[in-house]
Parts: sequence; structure tokens; C-alpha cells
Amino acid sequence: MKKISSILFSIVLSFHAIWTFAQKSNTKLKPYKEVITIEAISEKGFVSTHLLNGKIYLEIPENILDKDLLFVNHNNSSFDKQNIIVFNKRNNTIQIIIQETESKAGNTIQLLEGKYDIKITPVSFPILTIGNSQSNYIINATDLFLNTPKGLQGGGKSIVKDATFIDEVRSFANSVEVKTTTTITSEKGPITTNVNFSIMLLPEPMMPRLYDHRIGFDSEDRSSNIFNESKRASIAKWRLEKKYPSQTLSEPIKPIIFYLDSAIPNVWKPYVKAGVYEWLPAFEAAGFKNALIVKEAPVNDKDWSINSMRYSVIRWKNRSKFRGHEGVGFGTVNRIVDLRTGEILKSDILLGMIDVLVDKYFSRCSPLDKRAQQYPFPDDLMGEMIQSLTAHETGHAFGIKDANFGEYTYSFEKMRNKKWLQKMGHTPSIMNYARENFIVQPGDNIPPNLLHQKVGPTDLYNIRWAYTQFPNINKPDDELPYLEKIVREQDTVPWYRYNLEVQSIGPETINEVVDNDNPIKSAELGVKNLKRVLNLIPDIAINERDDKVKKRFYIGTLNLWVDQMKYVESLIGGYTIQYKSNAQKGSVYTAIPYNRQKEALKFLNKEAFNPPLWMIRDDITGRFIANEVHGMNDKSGFINSTIEIISRKQRKILKNLFSTTKLKALEENGISGKSNYNIVDMLQGLNDGLWRELEEESIKINFFRQEIQFAYIFYLKDALKHETKKHQRESIYVAYNKYLFSSYTRSALFNELNNLKNSIKKIIFNVDDLSTKSHLELCLLEIDKGQN
Repeated sequence: MKKISSILFSIVLSFHAIWTFAQKSNTKLKPYKEVITIEAISEKGFVSTHLLNGKIYLEIPENILDKDLLFVNHNNSSFDKQNIIVFNKRNNTIQIIIQETESKAGNTIQLLEGKYDIKITPVSFPILTIGNSQSNYIINATDLFLNTPKGLQGGGKSIVKDATFIDEVRSFANSVEVKTTTTITSEKGPITTNVNFSIMLLPEPMMPRLYDHRIGFDSEDRSSNIFNESKRASIAKWRLEKKYPSQTLSEPIKPIIFYLDSAIPNVWKPYVKAGVYEWLPAFEAAGFKNALIVKEAPVNDKDWSINSMRYSVIRWKNRSKFRGHEGVGFGTVNRIVDLRTGEILKSDILLGMIDVLVDKYFSRCSPLDKRAQQYPFPDDLMGEMIQSLTAHETGHAFGIKDANFGEYTYSFEKMRNKKWLQKMGHTPSIMNYARENFIVQPGDNIPPNLLHQKVGPTDLYNIRWAYTQFPNINKPDDELPYLEKIVREQDTVPWYRYNLEVQSIGPETINEVVDNDNPIKSAELGVKNLKRVLNLIPDIAINERDDKVKKRFYIGTLNLWVDQMKYVESLIGGYTIQYKSNAQKGSVYTAIPYNRQKEALKFLNKEAFNPPLWMIRDDITGRFIANEVHGMNDKSGFINSTIEIISRKQRKILKNLFSTTKLKALEENGISGKSNYNIVDMLQGLNDGLWRELEEESIKINFFRQEIQFAYIFYLKDALKHETKKHQRESIYVAYNKYLFSSYTRSALFNELNNLKNSIKKIIFNVDDLSTKSHLELCLLEIDKGQN
């Protein structure tokens, strides 16, 4: 027992790296007025604060000792960082302790993976004096904010003390807010930023809603996001409670309120509001009316702060004003959650991808919307795009995660049907990365407002599952029968299903395309519009001083072509997915039918691996040097020619067919013995398409075909030598598993290489074209390289 105690003691010590920032604790306390002099700027709150000579003194009431508090590091350049802490009095010191979180879902959230029953004590402060009430302990907490210790999120950085200051301290009923100017060291010299902090008294825990892997909500700590299983966890959601529980539709006791950052240009504010209010019907489906309110940020209000835990803010983060950041942007949500229950305490929506929206809309919809045939776009079009972006990010603010919702379920025939688009949209969820409906054709007479994504039926379904209140509930498990009934609606309404983004194994998991059940026909219509887009580029942005807009639009068009080909490619080795509980019958993963996969490869051989000569436009690329294009959403490095740009796009599609995920899926099909499309089928189809010239009477292979053929050999060989890291371990048992793929797959790959080698040898002496002959000789050299 003594030995066990000493081990536990050592573990606890190792995670109690206590930083003491003040003089050594002294049992003799100073009088209050000697510590907090009349020069101090004092504020009363749940923790009273005193700012004196650039130092922060906190007055810790005895009644909040050992209560759960939230310590938040608000960093304007990154996501907010949080810890649940407690103030603990030990002798004449106040310790800040980070404990494991006791989740109301019924388990414990660890501090460190693999470490149990530990605490972290990042800092301890001497008690300097006692408050007038004799139950408040005064500490000098300056270094908690100016030199945040390691152990607290965002702490442990090397600061420049002479250039780091407290700017303001405020205290409120349940929070303390501190603004600082912080300078940290870096390789490029000191960097100064504004860093704000909050200490918040956490509310009484609400009843959590249990996480379900079949529904696309984040868990409270997001740890369940990458698993297809229902870990015991809470979902992230707002504390939304009916004012009148007996009413089917009731106002909430406390609605969800968002404030508009004053930096948002006034012209866009109505569209931002409209994006949030798109979700009102979803909350009505969950039983709440007027659940959402959007307000202007207060003006001349000294209590207002954009980083305050008291407000959720829609922030304007448009970076296009910075030189070199044109065409770069993002949209996201900064969410702070009570880990005990999953309650969302603050959700800031960040909007900042305006140029990206323009580029994507032009490549998708310029043939369908005359407003997009001018540059800059008019305000009404820009506003519609900002509204759609806001609606998407607002979904994250409610707890919905990035994933794929109901994709590959809508009928292709409905994608150009006005009535359907008005009611259902072209994608079931605003949370999908489907973007605009680019398969509509100019003669379909679809109004431009129906091209945008909107809050859809799956969004209403998700909010209904997460926010509906049920009667006679005393504990989280009491809700499960009600929730299960909602989940099982997925059995008959396929677009209510969702799957994880990380599981890219089929057409339900592809972004940047119009979600429907026929990727091949979608791509055919999409390519028609892409050709129309290229016709518009020469006359676009004629008032600009250079051609950078043309470059962006041209590369964006090529990238969309790649996305459409990837959508078709996803059918090969692809599966549809319906996550299920153990009680639900049937397969979770269902292979795409054989003939559909075969048809997909036939399409790729024709449209992706043949020279897409329509992309070569001297009237576009002749306006700029081709190797200038490499930075425009193309991370492949310097490119020497327009032809090389296009060739790399083709190779990217081919490479996807040899991804580990793809080959493993085809391997599963082959080994299982089912009559599914397998790796032998794919290799045979690729051989027939990529090397058809070898069967022709007069063999001549052009540049594009040479490039894709050589790449095919390279990808075959690369897959053959693809090793796992297991064999590096010293074990005879894992040494056998040196290669990533089974012998079945490796045999198929080797057989294809060998057959190709023999086919080339058979005809090479009959080839007259010098370029073709040299190319085939290089192919033989590449096949033989490293095999002797």
C-alpha cells in the first residue's frame, strides 16, 4: 500500500508544477488599505477587482472557493482557449487548480490522455490581505494575465515584460474581463497583440442531451467527432428552455442573441441578419418561436466588449484589405462550451471570405446570373452570398459540426425543378459544402435566388432532435426513447442521414458539388456551364488595372472541373452510409452498384483523361505568364505552362483512384467474394482507357496522354511499395505486415504493370512517331526501375 501511495504521490507532483509569482507566503498579512490604496481603480462584481500601478488585484470571496469557474484566453488572431478552474485556499495562498471535469453525461473528461485522477496547479498566489468583510482574500494576480503560466490554455509563452501591459479590468455579476497588450518573443523579433481574458462563474449545470453518432452535432469536447460510435458524452447546445412548457410553440426563457460587430459594413448587415433568421423555422420545428435575436452592438456603452463572455458576436474578419491576401478568406465559429454539460456559453461567428465567395460564384453561376458577368459584383448579389455564408456558420454556432448531410440522396431530375428548389433547395442542408447550383442550364428559367444554398429540411431535422423539450424528464437517459424516434426517421427519409467528413469513401462525402444521386449526369451538365464560364472570362473585370481577377477566375474554373471529376470518381470503390445503432438491422455501408462504378470509370476515361482542349484559351492565358498562376488555389508549386496546369489537374484525378482509402475499399470488395466492382475491374478499365493507342494501327500519343500514362505507371509502382510503419518495430509478427495492402491487391497491381510492360514491348518497334517512341521507352525504363 505504501508503494502504491508513493507512486500516486509522484504522479500528482509531476502535474503540480506550481509557479509562484509573488514573494514567499507570509503568515503576517498587511492591512487592507496598505495593499489596496485610494489610488486603485476598483470595481465590484462576483470577484471584485483593483487596478493599481499596472497591477491587478483580485478579491476572492470565500463563497466561490472550489466552485467551477471558466478561464478564457481570447486571442484575436486565433480561437479562444478555455480551462475550467477553481480557486482553492491552502494555508495563506490561493491556488488555481485545473481538475478533471465531471460530466453530467455520467463520466469524467480527462485532463491528459492516459492520466487519471490528477490535477494541474499552474499557479499559486500568496494572500496579501483580507477584505473588509473578513471573508475576501486579496491576491496580486497580474502575472496570471501578463505572463499566463504553462498549464492554462495559451500560457507558457515567453513575454517581453517591458512591452506587456494591463489596459483595462472590468468586473460584473458573473465575470471578470481583462484587456492586455501582450508582447511575445519570436524568431522575427517581438510581436505585440491584444489579448483579453475572462474569468466566468459557471452557471448551475443544465441537463445535457446525450451525444448520438447518427446525428451531426458536436460533442462537448469534440473528442467524439472522428468516431462512428456513440461515446457517453453531451452534445454542444444552447440552454434553450420554454417559457411556457405546456405550449406546443413557446417563446424561450432566454433567446439566443447575436450582436453585430460594428466593423460589418452597413450595406451587409441586413443580409447577415437574414442569414441568422433563416434558422427561425428550424427552432419553431423544435417548439420555440422567436428563439433568435440579432442586435446591433451597443454604442458608447462602457460595459460592452466584443470578447466578453456576456455576448455572442458576429465578427467581420475580411482580410482582403491586406496586400497579398486578395482571394484568401474564411468563415468559422469560435465556440465556448461548458464541458460539464455541453452548454454553449458563447458562439462568435467569424465572416471573412468575401473574395472567395466571388470566385466560387463566378465559376459556378456566371452563365446563369447576369449580375455575375460584371466585376465587382453588385451589392445585392454580394449580399445574397454573405447571407448564405452567415446561415452556414450560424449552424455551427448552434452545435452542428462540419460533415456531410443527406448527400447523394436528392434526385438528379429535381435539381432543375423550380418548385422543388423553392421548397427543398438543391442540397438538404446549409451545412454541406455544396455551394451554388451549377448544373442548372441557361434555358431552365431558374431565378438566381434559387441557385444559393439555404437552410434545408435536414437542418430543421437536426435542430428538432437537439432542441425539442420532452415531458417528464428527470435525467438524460429519460430522453432517449423520444430521441430514438426522431433518429429513426432516417430509415425512410434518406436526406436526414449524415456521415463524417473524414470518411471519404463515396459520393456522400464529396464537397464543392451539387448533391444528388447522379454524379455523372451532374458532371456532364456542369462541364457545359464551365465552357460557358470560360467564354465570359476574356471580357470580365475590364476596368481592373491588371489581370489578377482573370487568373483567379480561370484557375477557379479548372478547380471546379476537378471537383466534378472527383464526384464521379467517388463512385468507384464507393459506399453509401447509414450509421445505425446495434438494434437497427442491415448494413451501415452499402457498395455502389457494379454497373454505376463501371460507368463512372468510362466517363473519366473520356472526360478526365482525354485532353480537355476546351480549357486551353489563348485569349485568357495569353494575358499572363503561366507560372504566375501557381499561387491561385493551386498548391502544386511553380508551373511552366498552361498545358502543364491542366495536365496536373488530370493527374490529380488519377491519383485519387490510387489513394489508400480507394484501394482498401476495392480490396474489401475483392476479398469479400461479392459481385462488387473490385481492383481488377478498375485496373482493367483504366488500361482500356489510358492505353487505347496501343491497339491502334498508327500509334501516336500526344502530350496530355503521355503525361497521364506516365503518371499511371508511377502511381501503380507507388502503391506497390507503399509500406506501413509497423515493420519498423522489432517483431517477427508485424514484419509480415510490412506492406499496406494485402497480397491480393499487390498481386493485381504487379500483374497490371507486367501486362503493360509486355504490351508496350510488343508494339514499340512498330512506332514511327519519335515523341511517342521515346515516351514508351521511358515508360519501360520506369517500370523496370527498382525491380531488378
